[in-house]
Amino acid sequence: MYYCNNVGSFDVPKLETVDGDLDLGPLGSLSPEGLADFRALASVGGTFRIAYSKATSVSDLKLPPALKSCKTLSLFDCATLRNIDVTGIEIGELNLERATLVDLTIKGNSVFSGVIRLKAETSSNLDNPYSAVYNFPKFDGIQEIGGLNVADAQMLKNLQIAGISKINGDIKINDNYAINTLTVRDLTEVTGDIFTASLAGISSTAEFASIERVGGYLRIGGLYPFACETLSFPDLTEAGGVEIVLDNMPSRTKNLKMDNLTGITDSLKITTQNPNVSFNDGVTNLDGFSGLTNVRVVSISGTYALTSYEGLKNCLPSLTSDDQWDVSPNYNMFAPTLEQMKAGEWNQPGI
Repeated sequence: MYYCNNVGSFDVPKLETVDGDLDLGPLGSLSPEGLADFRALASVGGTFRIAYSKATSVSDLKLPPALKSCKTLSLFDCATLRNIDVTGIEIGELNLERATLVDLTIKGNSVFSGVIRLKAETSSNLDNPYSAVYNFPKFDGIQEIGGLNVADAQMLKNLQIAGISKINGDIKINDNYAINTLTVRDLTEVTGDIFTASLAGISSTAEFASIERVGGYLRIGGLYPFACETLSFPDLTEAGGVEIVLDNMPSRTKNLKMDNLTGITDSLKITTQNPNVSFNDGVTNLDGFSGLTNVRVVSISGTYALTSYEGLKNCLPSLTSDDQWDVSPNYNMFAPTLEQMKAGEWNQPGI
């Protein structure tokens, strides 16, 4: 249903199931109870899209009272929306788009099993769209979510992931040149992967504070030249794998800090976008991994300024064969062998 600017409410008392999509909007005259008369609607098999217009003033939107399942709930450019209650509704994906991210609180059960997707593009419903401040949503009652995907964050300048303790899936941060600061608090566990594709707008520190456990791979990319100087996971103790793709020369990224990381189930990989032709000249040591005692494979390539591997000395007992140590002189200015490492020759001679 498109162009519903003059519709204040819907009287659809007998509709129980929508197998495909249900598209409502833009809704100009919608009342807070405007969806209540979808009285029997229990499930939407596709996308339930609710879009505001510039005239919409509803801040507390009530979903259909019988709704129990929805594959995707999309809240599009809902600039005045402040509260939505998804308690008791099984939602596969919750898409929060444009000005919906101005100041939204999501209320629900302690475990929200769906993936939350943020698309912070410029709004059509704000008077000054390019000066708007978007924010990560707040949570009321929700402690765990099924995943987090941040994409096209044009107006999400400061990303602070907070208010939840566990993500039962992945964190993906893609194509976000606009993000200037990135911080994480409250969140202690991610059962899947953490993946970043671009952190080019961050000038100082990308800090994933409070995260203690990552069940899958920690894949940090997008550390382009003149991007963040420090990548920090101060509370991380264990991960399934760690892969860091450093920026190329002239490099800004200098500090890799995972001081409390003790165990990596699979591999630790530090590289650049293309170590055959590109090198990082910012990272000089691996002291930020000094707590690591167990890892299956270490792979390092594309380093031009790395002169000290001493930070890896405590994990050497877990490396028992040469194929567990992939540090080639073809791709690093200083490349000690595993034998040299175990002999304490982890610093470049003369340095």
